[in-house]
Amino acid sequence: SSLVGSEMCIRDRDNIDFTNVGWSYDDSDPFTYDGKEKTIELVGIPDNVEVTYENNKAMNAGTYNATAIIEYDENNYNITNDEHLVLTKQWSIKKAKIDMGSVKWDYSATQPYTYDGNEKEVKLINLPEGISVNYENNTATNAGTYTAGVEFEYDDENYYLSGAPQELEWKIEKAENTISGELVLNDITYGDTLGEPSGVSALHGEMTYKYYNSEKEEISKPTNVGTYYVKGFSVGNDN
Repeated sequence: SSLVGSEMCIRDRDNIDFTNVGWSYDDSDPFTYDGKEKTIELVGIPDNVEVTYENNKAMNAGTYNATAIIEYDENNYNITNDEHLVLTKQWSIKKAKIDMGSVKWDYSATQPYTYDGNEKEVKLINLPEGISVNYENNTATNAGTYTAGVEFEYDDENYYLSGAPQELEWKIEKAENTISGELVLNDITYGDTLGEPSGVSALHGEMTYKYYNSEKEEISKPTNVGTYYVKGFSVGNDN
C-alpha cells in the first residue's frame, strides 16, 4: 500500500489599497445650477470593493453631504484603516446668475412727463425670461415727484440677480397755463353797477381780476367816475 499526501498553504489576507481613491469633485470649482442633476462619486476605487452612496446626487442649488459606504470581502481582504469604510464629502451647487445689466427704466430724468390729465406709468424693460415684477408707485396722473419701487419674482432658490436696477425717482411736471380770448368789460354810467369781466378763459384754473386806476395803482372794484383798467389772471392749480 502507499500513502498519498498534499500540501496546503493559507496566505494572509491582502490589503485593499485606497491610495488613489478620491472624489470626483473639486472644492475650488463647484457645480453651477443648470436644471440638470449633478452627481459626485469616488474614483480610483479598487476592483474588489463595492460602494453604496447617500446624498451624492442633487439638482437644486445648495450644499450637500455625500456619504460613500465601502463593502468588501472581509474573509479575503483587509482594510488597514477603518476610516476608509465610510467616506464623506461636502459638495455644492452654486446658484446661477441672472444678468440684469440691460434692464432699465423706460424713463429719462431729462425728459420728465408733463401733466395732460392722463395717467403716466414707468416700468422696466429688457427683463430676462423667468423674471416678473411687482411695482409700487409707478403710476400717477397729477403733477408731482414720485418714487417707484420694484420687487422681482424669480426662482431665488437656484438663481441670483446681478446688476438689478433699484427704485426710481420720476416726475410729472406741471403743464403750462394759458389764457385765451379777449377781455371785455363794458363802460357804465355813474350809479350803475359794474359788471364782471368776460371773454377770456384759462386752460387750467379759474380767472381772477384786478382793477387799477389811471396811475396804474391797484384798487378795489371802482364805483366813482373815472378811467380804470382791468387785468385778468389765473394762478392755475396743482397741475
